[in-house]
Amino acid sequence: MLKKIKKLKNIGSFYCFESGNDNTLELGKKNIFYGLNSYGKTTLISVLKSFKLNDVNLIKGRQSLNQSGYPEAILEFENNELYLFKNWNWYKGEHRLEKGEGKIVVFDDE
Repeated sequence: MLKKIKKLKNIGSFYCFESGNDNTLELGKKNIFYGLNSYGKTTLISVLKSFKLNDVNLIKGRQSLNQSGYPEAILEFENNELYLFKNWNWYKGEHRLEKGEGKIVVFDDE
């Protein structure tokens, strides 16, 4: 189960988001993301879908404009397992993920 989105950098409106080490942003078994337009909901869903499908194009299409550096993301799961998006690939540690290894379910209306 996805526990926390620890970092989003250079993805959409998330120029340098880091959640820190506190528990203020811990996710539950089911989560609903809502907010005003342009607050990052679709970008967040694109990151989660990119992880689930191992489709880097979903993040490429959301790369922040006028920012230096590549997009980065860190997702924390149960047992403190970290999954990283860097250098246009998803990783668990040093292991590059293959299609179908992203174990989450994403429901949206796109």
